Amino acid sequence: MAVLASFVWVLVGCISSAVAEDSNISDLYPPFWEESPEELSDYRLEDGKHIINPWVFTDRMGLYRILLNRTAPYFASYGPENEQNLFWGLPLQFGWQHSSGKKEPYFPKYQYIPKYMKLPSSDFDGLLKNLWAAHTSSLGYPLSVFEDRYAYYSDQESKFEKNWAIAVDYIAAAYYPTTLIRTHGFQKGLPPRILLDTDIAPFIADFTATQNTVLLSLTALGDTDRLTGKKVLKTNGKQSELYVLEEYI
Repeated sequence: MAVLASFVWVLVGCISSAVAEDSNISDLYPPFWEESPEELSDYRLEDGKHIINPWVFTDRMGLYRILLNRTAPYFASYGPENEQNLFWGLPLQFGWQHSSGKKEPYFPKYQYIPKYMKLPSSDFDGLLKNLWAAHTSSLGYPLSVFEDRYAYYSDQESKFEKNWAIAVDYIAAAYYPTTLIRTHGFQKGLPPRILLDTDIAPFIADFTATQNTVLLSLTALGDTDRLTGKKVLKTNGKQSELYVLEEYI
């Protein structure tokens, strides 16, 4: 279990730095958040229909902004300024894809989550459980559809994309709370650009120490996951535990 434990400690480090941040909430918003539509009426109307182009960055970001606004009442009792809204993971991840050059939707699963999400729930844990259940339910189809996209990336970038998809299963098993501050802080550990064949963690000069460490841990986690082929999620009430066969680690 050493590999899994090391990866968890990397996450803890990212989370700790995120919670310690002293920033204005608006400083944590994803790119072009304020420029994106806030209501459906902000989109162009044509023949009585709102025209929304999902391939236009601000159009899609606007959908996330509307989602955050519409679901705000469910999270109002957990903190001010909608910061505890668990849907922040969607626009923040989309914003990271944009800023890091990953404009192709090789993580298309995020676009399917609202379809599977069941609201309302009576408590924060219930909402979190529903979110991750929706997320993991939405993974298979889009990942298989975009499998051929890997051929257009470097070997290191393709490896990262596959390892990140695997890591999401582990993050989901831990019921990671995708609130604004935590997700913003966590994403500081993700690669800030497309990886090249010469990018070998932990020796990537223009990456931070945390980014190098996270990338190295993702590689170890992905290798271990593929070697064992054994990820068993055991749910007991509100607790979700991940078991990996120890003899392979």
